[in-house]
Amino acid sequence: MKLDYGTMISPCPICLTVGTIRKPKLGEIADSRKMGFDQFKFLESMMSITPKDYYEKFNAVDSDGRWGQLSDEEKESMTMFQAITEDENLQQIFLILFQFFFEEPVDYHSGFFIILKPGTVLHEDMTQDDIVGVLDEKLFRQVMSILKQICGMKIDDEEFEDIPDYLFKNAKARALYERMKNNKAKEHSDSDDYLNYTLPNVISKICARHPSINYTNVWELTVYELLDNFNSMRAGAIYDIDQTRVSVWGDEHNTFKLDSWYKNEYDKKND
Repeated sequence: MKLDYGTMISPCPICLTVGTIRKPKLGEIADSRKMGFDQFKFLESMMSITPKDYYEKFNAVDSDGRWGQLSDEEKESMTMFQAITEDENLQQIFLILFQFFFEEPVDYHSGFFIILKPGTVLHEDMTQDDIVGVLDEKLFRQVMSILKQICGMKIDDEEFEDIPDYLFKNAKARALYERMKNNKAKEHSDSDDYLNYTLPNVISKICARHPSINYTNVWELTVYELLDNFNSMRAGAIYDIDQTRVSVWGDEHNTFKLDSWYKNEYDKKND
């Protein structure tokens, strides 16, 4: 399921049965004491990485060299959650990611990510009362899908459809979700065009051209709020160009749409 537009632009956290996902503001991401742009970019890349990419492109090697001993079929069938259970580096990377996005404390223990009640620490005598939720492989995939959405990342239809209603805490939360169809993911390239859409560059360009967002207040925005403003500004620039063209040359073929500047592109379905 796809997070609805209101939920996406809202700064409010998302309440799940396994914990509460918050939407970090740009100020937190920019602060190197908490995160930093480079680390955030790295964590975003880890949200979509496959075991094959991790072990081969990042040249990671587990302690016993197990990846090199697997057959091609075994490599293709391995999930990211399985790779995490066998790789301490991955465990620490995703632990940092979850600790940044969840309001509750998060730890990794016995092959699972454990979301704890505020103020609770992991200990041997811990009971069920200390635990808010446990992320197994299925819930891991579902939570990762939500995290990618609030970061403005494109995801596959299967990831949208993999999030069940019961994951959300109440009926009101479930009502904020709807099916997403025909929204095929597009992979980013390493071209200069991709560099134009890095967070620091988008922040810089919005602060330069937006009538009210500037370097003193931009840090209060969430990632998606920033990207939504950026997309709206781009659409507005195109509208202004068309409006000028029509005012000078006329509109013989009636191509100019007066209401195009406020079209809802987020909920638009592809034909």
